[in-house]
Amino acid sequence: IALGSLLLPAIDIPLWTDSMMPDLEQQRRAIVEVGLPVIIGGHATHTAATAATRTTTSMGWADMLVIVYTVGAMACLIWKVAQAVRLHRFIRRGCLWTERRGNITVYCHAGTVSPFSWMNSVVAAENDCKDMSPVMIHELAHIRKGHSWDRIVVNLLEVCQWFNPCVWMLDASLREVHEYEADDAVLARGITAKSYQLLLIEKAVGTERFAMANAFNH
Repeated sequence: IALGSLLLPAIDIPLWTDSMMPDLEQQRRAIVEVGLPVIIGGHATHTAATAATRTTTSMGWADMLVIVYTVGAMACLIWKVAQAVRLHRFIRRGCLWTERRGNITVYCHAGTVSPFSWMNSVVAAENDCKDMSPVMIHELAHIRKGHSWDRIVVNLLEVCQWFNPCVWMLDASLREVHEYEADDAVLARGITAKSYQLLLIEKAVGTERFAMANAFNH
């Protein structure tokens, strides 16, 4: 849906029939080349020069808006790239050991690390790296459902439409949907809701949280 909203303005939907085009073209030429008639002191005069002046002024504003949009998009892109670099550095920094589980790599960290997943990588503390732990079930659900790809698409949308508050609201809503899906996968394994709620509260005290990753303590 989000990508469709970007492509929709590029689709040409004709609203006029061919029989109306000559009349519309004649009106366009009258406005652009001749100018609209304006009554000044009882005499009709044309506004071609005024229209040209307004066009020049509007082009100046248009150029300014393009510059503002470009600067904002570049700043947002640099911010997103910095987040991605920081995320990838943290995955390997302070890692006690790594383990391959199929196409997934588990990075075991020391201390009270807040578990999270990114692409095919899971970062968790040593006590949470067991195969059937709620943390691993939760993070593996994120990977299995491809939530990281959703995060990439949304981040690209935020760069392209950094000025649009609805895009940032979409980001927050999508995070909630991802967490609900991962939580459902945990409860489907027979883990009681009460014990899982207590685990979520316990993990909420973690020190590291990354905007791009799928955090367990969200």
